[in-house]
Amino acid sequence: MKSRKIMMAALCAVPLSVLPVVAGAVETDRITVEDPSTGAVKFKVTSEGNVTAGQYTGDGALLSNVAHFKGTWSSATVYAKDDCVFYGGSTYIALAASTNAQPDISATSWTVMAQKGADGAAGAAGATGATGATGPQGPQGIQGPQGPQGPAGSPDTQTDILNKIKTQTSGAVLTMQQASGELGTNNKLSIKDPAGVDKIAFTPDGVLRVDSYGISPQMILTSATDTAGQAPTFIGRKARGTLTVPTATQAGDNLFTLSGIGYYGTGGAGGNWLTASTAIFMPARENFTSTAKGADVAFLTTAPGTTSRSEKFRITGEGNVGVGVTTPAQKLEVNGGVRLNTATAKPTCSSTVRGTFWVAQQGTGVADTVEVCVKDATDAYVWKSVW
Repeated sequence: MKSRKIMMAALCAVPLSVLPVVAGAVETDRITVEDPSTGAVKFKVTSEGNVTAGQYTGDGALLSNVAHFKGTWSSATVYAKDDCVFYGGSTYIALAASTNAQPDISATSWTVMAQKGADGAAGAAGATGATGATGPQGPQGIQGPQGPQGPAGSPDTQTDILNKIKTQTSGAVLTMQQASGELGTNNKLSIKDPAGVDKIAFTPDGVLRVDSYGISPQMILTSATDTAGQAPTFIGRKARGTLTVPTATQAGDNLFTLSGIGYYGTGGAGGNWLTASTAIFMPARENFTSTAKGADVAFLTTAPGTTSRSEKFRITGEGNVGVGVTTPAQKLEVNGGVRLNTATAKPTCSSTVRGTFWVAQQGTGVADTVEVCVKDATDAYVWKSVW
Protein backbone atom coordinates (compact mmCIF):
# COMPACT_ATOMS: atom_id res chain seq x y z
CA MET A 1 0.00 0.00 0.00
CA LYS A 2 2.79 2.34 0.94
CA SER A 3 4.61 1.76 -2.37
CA ARG A 4 1.39 2.50 -4.35
CA LYS A 5 1.01 5.86 -2.60
CA ILE A 6 4.65 6.68 -3.33
CA MET A 7 4.03 5.80 -7.02
CA MET A 8 0.92 8.00 -7.26
CA ALA A 9 2.77 10.88 -5.67
CA ALA A 10 5.47 10.48 -8.25
CA LEU A 11 2.90 10.50 -11.05
CA CYS A 12 1.44 13.72 -9.76
CA ALA A 13 4.85 15.35 -9.80
CA VAL A 14 5.93 14.44 -13.37
CA PRO A 15 4.10 14.06 -16.73
CA LEU A 16 2.74 10.60 -17.48
CA SER A 17 3.76 9.38 -20.92
CA VAL A 18 2.54 6.26 -22.66
CA LEU A 19 4.66 4.97 -25.52
CA PRO A 20 2.83 4.76 -28.85
CA VAL A 21 1.98 1.50 -30.54
CA VAL A 22 4.54 0.15 -32.94
CA ALA A 23 3.72 1.19 -36.53
CA GLY A 24 1.36 -1.26 -38.20
CA ALA A 25 0.15 -2.79 -34.91
CA VAL A 26 -3.53 -3.06 -34.04
CA GLU A 27 -5.01 -0.16 -32.05
CA THR A 28 -5.20 -0.97 -28.30
CA ASP A 29 -6.27 0.83 -25.17
CA ARG A 30 -3.30 2.72 -23.75
CA ILE A 31 -4.91 3.98 -20.52
CA THR A 32 -7.75 2.19 -18.79
CA VAL A 33 -9.52 3.04 -15.54
CA GLU A 34 -11.79 0.36 -14.06
CA ASP A 35 -14.34 0.27 -11.26
CA PRO A 36 -12.55 -1.75 -8.56
CA SER A 37 -15.79 -3.26 -7.34
CA THR A 38 -17.14 -4.39 -10.69
CA GLY A 39 -14.17 -4.29 -13.03
CA ALA A 40 -16.22 -2.15 -15.49
CA VAL A 41 -14.17 0.26 -17.62
CA LYS A 42 -15.05 3.86 -16.62
CA PHE A 43 -12.48 5.71 -18.74
CA LYS A 44 -9.99 4.79 -21.45
CA VAL A 45 -7.74 6.36 -24.04
CA THR A 46 -6.80 4.46 -27.19
CA SER A 47 -3.56 4.68 -29.13
CA GLU A 48 -5.47 6.70 -31.81
CA GLY A 49 -6.35 9.37 -29.24
CA ASN A 50 -10.02 8.45 -28.92
CA VAL A 51 -11.49 8.96 -25.46
CA THR A 52 -14.50 7.14 -24.04
CA ALA A 53 -16.06 7.37 -20.62
CA GLY A 54 -19.27 6.73 -18.76
CA GLN A 55 -19.49 10.38 -17.67
CA TYR A 56 -17.47 13.58 -17.48
CA THR A 57 -17.31 16.44 -15.07
CA GLY A 58 -16.66 20.01 -16.21
CA ASP A 59 -17.87 21.52 -19.53
CA GLY A 60 -15.71 19.34 -21.78
CA ALA A 61 -14.82 22.36 -23.88
CA LEU A 62 -11.22 21.24 -24.25
CA LEU A 63 -12.14 17.81 -25.56
CA SER A 64 -12.04 17.35 -29.35
CA ASN A 65 -14.47 15.14 -31.26
CA VAL A 66 -16.94 15.62 -28.40
CA ALA A 67 -20.27 17.39 -28.79
CA HIS A 68 -20.65 20.67 -26.83
CA PHE A 69 -24.35 21.64 -26.46
CA LYS A 70 -24.88 25.42 -26.73
CA GLY A 71 -28.68 25.62 -26.48
CA THR A 72 -30.94 27.22 -29.10
CA TRP A 73 -29.13 28.57 -32.14
CA SER A 74 -28.61 32.37 -32.24
CA SER A 75 -27.40 34.40 -35.20
CA ALA A 76 -25.28 36.53 -32.86
CA THR A 77 -23.29 33.67 -31.29
CA VAL A 78 -19.82 32.62 -32.52
CA TYR A 79 -19.85 28.80 -32.81
CA ALA A 80 -16.85 26.41 -32.92
CA LYS A 81 -16.52 22.98 -34.46
CA ASP A 82 -18.44 20.24 -32.53
CA ASP A 83 -20.85 22.80 -30.97
CA CYS A 84 -24.43 21.50 -30.91
CA VAL A 85 -27.55 23.68 -31.14
CA PHE A 86 -31.31 23.23 -31.19
CA TYR A 87 -33.06 24.80 -34.22
CA GLY A 88 -36.51 24.27 -35.76
CA GLY A 89 -37.22 21.15 -33.70
CA SER A 90 -33.97 19.39 -34.75
CA THR A 91 -30.47 19.23 -33.25
CA TYR A 92 -27.44 20.22 -35.36
CA ILE A 93 -23.67 19.81 -34.81
CA ALA A 94 -21.14 22.30 -36.17
CA LEU A 95 -18.81 21.06 -38.88
CA ALA A 96 -16.74 24.24 -38.76
CA ALA A 97 -16.60 27.55 -36.92
CA SER A 98 -19.33 30.00 -38.03
CA THR A 99 -21.40 33.06 -37.15
CA ASN A 100 -24.93 33.75 -38.43
CA ALA A 101 -24.91 30.55 -40.54
CA GLN A 102 -28.46 29.21 -40.25
CA PRO A 103 -28.27 25.45 -39.51
CA ASP A 104 -31.01 24.27 -41.88
CA ILE A 105 -29.50 26.01 -44.95
CA SER A 106 -25.73 26.13 -44.21
CA ALA A 107 -24.64 22.59 -45.15
CA THR A 108 -20.94 23.47 -44.94
CA SER A 109 -21.25 24.73 -41.37
CA TRP A 110 -23.83 22.36 -39.80
CA THR A 111 -25.18 18.84 -40.10
CA VAL A 112 -28.19 17.19 -38.45
CA MET A 113 -27.60 15.13 -35.32
CA ALA A 114 -31.23 14.45 -34.41
CA GLN A 115 -33.99 15.11 -36.96
CA LYS A 116 -37.34 16.39 -35.79
CA GLY A 117 -39.98 13.68 -36.16
CA ALA A 118 -43.38 14.01 -37.75
CA ASP A 119 -46.01 15.83 -35.71
CA GLY A 120 -48.44 13.57 -33.88
CA ALA A 121 -52.20 13.92 -33.82
CA ALA A 122 -53.28 17.30 -32.52
CA GLY A 123 -54.23 17.25 -28.91
CA ALA A 124 -55.94 19.78 -26.75
CA ALA A 125 -54.09 23.08 -26.69
CA GLY A 126 -52.15 23.61 -23.53
CA ALA A 127 -51.91 26.83 -21.63
CA THR A 128 -49.74 29.51 -23.17
CA GLY A 129 -46.36 29.61 -21.52
CA ALA A 130 -44.71 32.70 -20.19
CA THR A 131 -43.01 34.96 -22.71
CA GLY A 132 -39.32 34.30 -22.86
CA ALA A 133 -36.61 36.89 -22.64
CA THR A 134 -35.93 38.92 -25.76
CA GLY A 135 -33.08 37.43 -27.73
CA PRO A 136 -30.06 39.41 -28.80
CA GLN A 137 -30.45 41.71 -31.79
CA GLY A 138 -29.08 40.33 -35.02
CA PRO A 139 -26.34 42.09 -36.94
CA GLN A 140 -27.37 45.05 -39.03
CA GLY A 141 -27.58 44.34 -42.75
CA ILE A 142 -25.52 46.17 -45.32
CA GLN A 143 -27.18 49.38 -46.45
CA GLY A 144 -28.07 49.41 -50.13
CA PRO A 145 -26.86 52.11 -52.51
CA GLN A 146 -28.69 55.42 -52.48
CA GLY A 147 -31.12 55.93 -55.32
CA PRO A 148 -30.80 58.75 -57.86
CA GLN A 149 -31.82 62.25 -56.86
CA GLY A 150 -35.42 63.02 -57.87
CA PRO A 151 -36.36 66.16 -59.79
CA ALA A 152 -36.53 69.33 -57.75
CA GLY A 153 -40.01 70.58 -56.89
CA SER A 154 -41.26 73.81 -58.41
CA PRO A 155 -40.40 76.84 -56.26
CA ASP A 156 -42.95 78.94 -58.17
CA THR A 157 -45.71 80.74 -56.36
CA GLN A 158 -49.22 80.95 -57.78
CA THR A 159 -48.39 84.38 -59.20
CA ASP A 160 -45.23 82.99 -60.85
CA ILE A 161 -47.22 80.24 -62.55
CA LEU A 162 -49.87 82.66 -63.83
CA ASN A 163 -47.19 84.99 -65.16
CA LYS A 164 -45.57 82.10 -67.05
CA ILE A 165 -48.91 81.13 -68.59
CA LYS A 166 -49.64 84.67 -69.78
CA THR A 167 -46.14 85.12 -71.25
CA GLN A 168 -46.24 84.78 -75.01
CA THR A 169 -44.60 81.51 -76.05
CA SER A 170 -44.57 80.27 -79.62
CA GLY A 171 -46.32 76.91 -79.97
CA ALA A 172 -47.43 76.71 -76.30
CA VAL A 173 -50.81 75.02 -75.73
CA LEU A 174 -52.78 74.82 -72.48
CA THR A 175 -54.87 71.64 -72.72
CA MET A 176 -57.55 70.33 -70.35
CA GLN A 177 -58.70 67.08 -71.93
CA GLN A 178 -61.96 65.33 -71.12
CA ALA A 179 -61.39 61.95 -69.47
CA SER A 180 -62.72 58.74 -71.00
CA GLY A 181 -66.32 58.28 -69.84
CA GLU A 182 -66.53 61.78 -68.35
CA LEU A 183 -69.67 63.81 -69.04
CA GLY A 184 -69.15 66.45 -71.68
CA THR A 185 -71.02 68.93 -69.45
CA ASN A 186 -68.40 68.72 -66.67
CA ASN A 187 -66.56 72.01 -66.26
CA LYS A 188 -62.90 71.94 -67.33
CA LEU A 189 -62.11 75.62 -66.66
CA SER A 190 -64.03 77.64 -64.06
CA ILE A 191 -64.04 81.07 -62.48
CA LYS A 192 -65.83 80.98 -59.13
CA ASP A 193 -67.16 83.55 -56.69
CA PRO A 194 -66.05 83.68 -53.01
CA ALA A 195 -68.71 81.08 -52.14
CA GLY A 196 -67.31 78.61 -54.67
CA VAL A 197 -70.16 78.98 -57.19
CA ASP A 198 -69.21 78.83 -60.88
CA LYS A 199 -69.64 82.16 -62.62
CA ILE A 200 -67.85 81.47 -65.89
CA ALA A 201 -67.21 77.92 -67.00
CA PHE A 202 -66.01 76.10 -70.11
CA THR A 203 -67.01 72.48 -70.81
CA PRO A 204 -65.38 69.93 -73.17
CA ASP A 205 -68.44 69.91 -75.44
CA GLY A 206 -67.76 73.53 -76.40
CA VAL A 207 -70.16 75.35 -74.04
CA LEU A 208 -69.27 78.67 -72.40
CA ARG A 209 -71.54 79.22 -69.40
CA VAL A 210 -71.95 82.63 -67.74
CA ASP A 211 -74.16 82.18 -64.66
CA SER A 212 -75.26 84.91 -62.27
CA TYR A 213 -78.41 83.91 -60.41
CA GLY A 214 -80.24 86.93 -59.02
CA ILE A 215 -77.96 89.38 -60.86
CA SER A 216 -78.10 90.43 -64.50
CA PRO A 217 -75.05 88.79 -66.10
CA GLN A 218 -73.02 90.97 -68.41
CA MET A 219 -70.52 90.20 -71.11
CA ILE A 220 -68.64 93.29 -72.23
CA LEU A 221 -66.51 93.26 -75.38
CA THR A 222 -64.19 96.21 -75.87
CA SER A 223 -62.36 97.14 -79.05
CA ALA A 224 -60.00 100.08 -79.61
CA THR A 225 -58.87 100.49 -83.21
CA ASP A 226 -58.53 103.16 -85.86
CA THR A 227 -60.10 100.86 -88.47
CA ALA A 228 -63.75 101.89 -88.96
CA GLY A 229 -65.05 98.47 -89.90
CA GLN A 230 -63.65 96.65 -86.88
CA ALA A 231 -65.76 96.22 -83.74
CA PRO A 232 -66.34 93.67 -80.95
CA THR A 233 -67.94 90.69 -82.64
CA PHE A 234 -69.70 87.43 -81.81
CA ILE A 235 -69.23 84.95 -84.65
CA GLY A 236 -71.10 81.70 -85.09
CA ARG A 237 -69.64 79.19 -87.55
CA LYS A 238 -71.64 76.21 -88.80
CA ALA A 239 -70.42 73.35 -91.00
CA ARG A 240 -71.55 69.82 -91.74
CA GLY A 241 -69.22 66.86 -91.20
CA THR A 242 -66.86 66.96 -88.22
CA LEU A 243 -64.50 69.48 -86.65
CA THR A 244 -61.51 67.74 -88.24
CA VAL A 245 -63.19 67.07 -91.60
CA PRO A 246 -65.88 69.74 -92.11
CA THR A 247 -68.17 69.80 -95.15
CA ALA A 248 -70.25 72.56 -96.76
CA THR A 249 -73.12 74.23 -94.92
CA GLN A 250 -76.52 73.25 -96.35
CA ALA A 251 -79.72 75.24 -96.90
CA GLY A 252 -81.72 75.48 -93.67
CA ASP A 253 -78.70 75.01 -91.39
CA ASN A 254 -78.72 77.52 -88.55
CA LEU A 255 -75.50 79.55 -88.63
CA PHE A 256 -75.90 81.23 -85.24
CA THR A 257 -78.48 81.57 -82.46
CA LEU A 258 -79.01 84.04 -79.63
CA SER A 259 -81.59 82.75 -77.14
CA GLY A 260 -83.36 84.06 -74.07
CA ILE A 261 -84.49 81.49 -71.48
CA GLY A 262 -86.66 82.14 -68.40
CA TYR A 263 -86.96 80.37 -65.05
CA TYR A 264 -90.05 79.29 -63.13
CA GLY A 265 -90.85 77.49 -59.89
CA THR A 266 -88.45 76.74 -57.03
CA GLY A 267 -86.26 74.03 -58.49
CA GLY A 268 -83.05 75.84 -57.61
CA ALA A 269 -80.19 76.89 -59.82
CA GLY A 270 -80.10 73.59 -61.69
CA GLY A 271 -83.73 73.04 -62.67
CA ASN A 272 -87.06 74.50 -63.82
CA TRP A 273 -85.61 76.33 -66.78
CA LEU A 274 -87.90 76.78 -69.76
CA THR A 275 -86.85 76.28 -73.33
CA ALA A 276 -85.81 79.49 -75.07
CA SER A 277 -88.78 81.90 -75.25
CA THR A 278 -87.07 84.28 -77.63
CA ALA A 279 -84.33 83.70 -80.18
CA ILE A 280 -82.55 85.22 -83.13
CA PHE A 281 -81.73 82.66 -85.81
CA MET A 282 -79.42 83.07 -88.77
CA PRO A 283 -80.46 80.29 -91.18
CA ALA A 284 -78.65 79.49 -94.42
CA ARG A 285 -80.79 80.07 -97.52
CA GLU A 286 -78.81 77.80 -99.81
CA ASN A 287 -76.08 75.18 -99.90
CA PHE A 288 -72.83 77.06 -99.37
CA THR A 289 -70.15 77.23 -102.04
CA SER A 290 -67.32 79.64 -102.71
CA THR A 291 -69.77 81.84 -104.65
CA ALA A 292 -73.06 81.21 -102.82
CA LYS A 293 -73.50 82.14 -99.15
CA GLY A 294 -77.08 83.35 -98.88
CA ALA A 295 -78.52 83.66 -95.36
CA ASP A 296 -81.42 85.32 -93.49
CA VAL A 297 -81.97 86.70 -90.00
CA ALA A 298 -85.13 85.55 -88.21
CA PHE A 299 -86.58 86.77 -84.91
CA LEU A 300 -88.68 84.34 -82.85
CA THR A 301 -90.84 85.26 -79.86
CA THR A 302 -93.41 83.63 -77.60
CA ALA A 303 -96.88 85.18 -77.29
CA PRO A 304 -98.14 85.86 -73.75
CA GLY A 305 -100.06 82.94 -72.25
CA THR A 306 -98.30 80.38 -74.50
CA THR A 307 -95.11 78.35 -74.27
CA SER A 308 -94.14 77.81 -77.92
CA ARG A 309 -92.08 80.36 -79.80
CA SER A 310 -92.58 81.13 -83.47
CA GLU A 311 -91.07 83.41 -86.07
CA LYS A 312 -92.45 86.93 -86.08
CA PHE A 313 -89.95 88.93 -88.12
CA ARG A 314 -87.43 88.13 -90.87
CA ILE A 315 -84.87 89.92 -92.98
CA THR A 316 -83.99 87.93 -96.07
CA GLY A 317 -80.69 87.78 -97.87
CA GLU A 318 -82.29 89.87 -100.66
CA GLY A 319 -83.06 92.63 -98.15
CA ASN A 320 -86.82 91.99 -97.97
CA VAL A 321 -88.47 92.42 -94.58
CA GLY A 322 -91.36 90.25 -93.50
CA VAL A 323 -93.53 90.87 -90.46
CA GLY A 324 -95.49 87.70 -89.82
CA VAL A 325 -94.20 86.45 -93.19
CA THR A 326 -91.31 83.94 -93.42
CA THR A 327 -90.71 84.47 -97.17
CA PRO A 328 -91.34 88.16 -97.94
CA ALA A 329 -91.28 89.00 -101.65
CA GLN A 330 -91.21 92.79 -101.22
CA LYS A 331 -88.97 95.18 -99.33
CA LEU A 332 -91.69 95.26 -96.67
CA GLU A 333 -94.43 92.67 -96.43
CA VAL A 334 -96.76 92.65 -93.49
CA ASN A 335 -99.20 89.91 -92.59
CA GLY A 336 -101.66 92.12 -90.69
CA GLY A 337 -102.36 95.81 -90.28
CA VAL A 338 -99.90 98.69 -90.32
CA ARG A 339 -100.81 101.43 -87.89
CA LEU A 340 -99.54 104.98 -88.22
CA ASN A 341 -100.27 106.78 -85.01
CA THR A 342 -98.26 109.99 -85.09
CA ALA A 343 -98.61 112.18 -82.02
CA THR A 344 -95.48 114.30 -82.47
CA ALA A 345 -95.21 117.50 -84.50
CA LYS A 346 -95.27 116.98 -88.25
CA PRO A 347 -91.89 117.79 -89.81
CA THR A 348 -91.40 120.10 -92.78
CA CYS A 349 -91.70 118.21 -96.05
CA SER A 350 -88.30 118.04 -97.68
CA SER A 351 -86.12 115.81 -99.80
CA THR A 352 -85.18 113.85 -96.71
CA VAL A 353 -88.81 113.45 -95.57
CA ARG A 354 -90.09 112.78 -99.10
CA GLY A 355 -92.31 109.68 -99.27
CA THR A 356 -93.30 109.80 -95.60
CA PHE A 357 -96.93 109.14 -94.63
CA TRP A 358 -98.26 111.14 -91.73
CA VAL A 359 -101.42 110.47 -89.76
CA ALA A 360 -102.52 113.36 -87.60
CA GLN A 361 -105.01 112.48 -84.88
CA GLN A 362 -107.56 115.29 -84.33
CA GLY A 363 -109.73 116.19 -81.41
CA THR A 364 -113.45 115.61 -80.83
CA GLY A 365 -115.61 116.50 -83.82
CA VAL A 366 -112.61 116.91 -86.17
CA ALA A 367 -111.62 114.29 -88.73
CA ASP A 368 -108.12 112.77 -88.70
CA THR A 369 -105.91 113.56 -91.67
CA VAL A 370 -103.59 111.35 -93.69
CA GLU A 371 -100.88 113.11 -95.69
CA VAL A 372 -97.83 112.19 -97.71
CA CYS A 373 -94.73 114.28 -98.37
CA VAL A 374 -94.20 114.57 -102.15
CA LYS A 375 -92.56 116.83 -104.75
CA ASP A 376 -94.94 118.73 -107.09
CA ALA A 377 -94.38 119.86 -110.69
CA THR A 378 -92.59 123.00 -109.57
CA ASP A 379 -90.04 120.84 -107.69
CA ALA A 380 -91.43 122.07 -104.39
CA TYR A 381 -91.85 119.60 -101.50
CA VAL A 382 -95.37 119.71 -100.04
CA TRP A 383 -97.72 117.65 -97.91
CA LYS A 384 -100.60 116.29 -100.00
CA SER A 385 -103.75 115.17 -98.28
CA VAL A 386 -104.72 111.54 -98.90
CA TRP A 387 -107.85 111.65 -96.78
